[in-house]
Amino acid sequence: MKKVLFVTLFSLALAACNPFKTSSMPEQMPEDFGFSVQYGVGQKNEIDTFNGVVIKDLVEDGTAKADITFTDKEMSEIYEKMKAINVLEEKNFISKCESEPSEETEWKITLDGETVTHSIEEFCDPTKDVEQFLELQNYVFDKVKNKEAFKKLPKAKGGYD
Repeated sequence: MKKVLFVTLFSLALAACNPFKTSSMPEQMPEDFGFSVQYGVGQKNEIDTFNGVVIKDLVEDGTAKADITFTDKEMSEIYEKMKAINVLEEKNFISKCESEPSEETEWKITLDGETVTHSIEEFCDPTKDVEQFLELQNYVFDKVKNKEAFKKLPKAKGGYD
């Protein structure tokens, strides 16, 4: 009996230490839903809904910034994509490769008063979770690149080897 009680209490203690919820996301988009994603070489590209900005890596010419916000409908669509892959769950982003320069992505997602962070490095041997987050990133970026403010940003000059 003591062993069962110990295992139960130990399991509950471990669950309390887990920074990720194992429950599903709320059915409806919470009022405080927002996110930022930094990506690319040196994480110089950024889409930040908290501050309503997008930063574009211009490689040789530094970065350029545009004020860009999403409509309520766009935020709802993005939320649905995040809900489909349950961004609150712990994910497997372990990669078995190294490349130079390396690409890194970091997501910060806030909803219901909590913020989760997911960091992804390298994409040459992606796990299912990496693939899902890259698809999410592309989905969000497709919305950004159609905004007039983004279209007005200068083109990147040069490239990374």
